[in-house]
Amino acid sequence: TSHGIVVRVTDSFGQYKDQGIGVAVNNVNEAPYSSGGTAWTMFDETGLGGNPANNGVVVRTLPLSDPDGTTPALELLTNPGGWFQVVGNQIRFTGANLDFEWFRNNGYGVGDYDGDGRIEAHIADVWTRANDGQYISDATLTQVFIHDINEQNWLAGSGMYVNENVASGTFVGTATAGDSDSAGVAFGQ
Repeated sequence: TSHGIVVRVTDSFGQYKDQGIGVAVNNVNEAPYSSGGTAWTMFDETGLGGNPANNGVVVRTLPLSDPDGTTPALELLTNPGGWFQVVGNQIRFTGANLDFEWFRNNGYGVGDYDGDGRIEAHIADVWTRANDGQYISDATLTQVFIHDINEQNWLAGSGMYVNENVASGTFVGTATAGDSDSAGVAFGQ
């Protein structure tokens, strides 16, 4: 694009001269933009609850733009655990089993981060940026949390048999029970 301007030169006697000058404006490549700022995302354990962290589930969608009209690419700068992937302008889970108890037992921060009364583990700080092939945007942070879900207890020991008319207290077999949430289990009749 070019623009024409008129420049006037005036001396101390009031004499002046006008002259037209053409100014060419060169297009330059500006850096792309990834908007949204820092965000927290809350999910339930893989396969559980109403918002599970299952394979392909969208963690966050980031608006991307470029003043030059190109479509920039979203890039992962960090990928803790290899649990994330980029699809278009979205961060998605890759299919890992994201189990709250595993995170708690392996030293990840645990607490009620969002104040909803439920406990969650802070599992990842995912940093991304937009790239137009020449320039990059500032980095954007997405913090990912996994809520604790109360899983079903388990019981092993079916198929036990005993003869009729045996004395009370006769040993029949052993049953094993557990709770993946590490809560105690009790046997009843």
